[in-house]
Amino acid sequence: MGADGEKGLKKGLEGSDVKIVARETYEVVQPDVTAQTQRLKNAGVDVIAVYAIPPQAASLVKAARETLNWDVPIIVSGINQSDIFVALAGANNAEGVVSCVFGHQAYETELPGIQKYEKIWAKTGTGGPLSNFALYGISIAEAIVWDLEMAGPNLTRGSFLDAAESMCDFLCSTCVGPAAMRMSPTDHRPTEGEMYTRVENGRWVVFSDNVSFETTTDCTPPTPPPGFEDQPKLGADAEYVP
Repeated sequence: MGADGEKGLKKGLEGSDVKIVARETYEVVQPDVTAQTQRLKNAGVDVIAVYAIPPQAASLVKAARETLNWDVPIIVSGINQSDIFVALAGANNAEGVVSCVFGHQAYETELPGIQKYEKIWAKTGTGGPLSNFALYGISIAEAIVWDLEMAGPNLTRGSFLDAAESMCDFLCSTCVGPAAMRMSPTDHRPTEGEMYTRVENGRWVVFSDNVSFETTTDCTPPTPPPGFEDQPKLGADAEYVP
């Protein structure tokens, strides 16, 4: 994991005065990256960009703050935008760590979309409160439901792909607009926008507006198949009926 992120980081730094002075990797079965963190400190880096899953990302943060007493700024990939990362790293250690998020978060319980997802999770989930990981999964499922509905009753691989490639400004119940999900025959990434967050008092807090890097600049909403409007929807104003 992280190879594409590294490419993007290098591309973003082109033409700037920022230089990558150290690079460390880990094996997926290796939960402790203290040694790698020590080498980064020895290299004298000024900021760390972490493309890692929560156990290793949290290990780096914990090692930097507790073992090495190092207050280096740390940026972690969006996969760590979760309560699991904060719990593993420790809230005090994670304070100030920066990441990104693609939609609303599970603790925003005042939002209708979150309330609806909580109902879905209570009925079909694996127990415990709704987490950011579960929320993200439900939002993707909601997009797939839209795709299946738009593909029509005579479902084929081709009709499903055609529907997906016609997605235009689809807003899931917890997505952040205005152009939350767009796809095309040359763009199979539904979400190309994010907001920046940092850990404050044990929670991820948004500190930016939605930053778009959408590659599908123009789109036209598709024509729904016959009967589409009669089907139950998962919009934010809909009740979940199991």
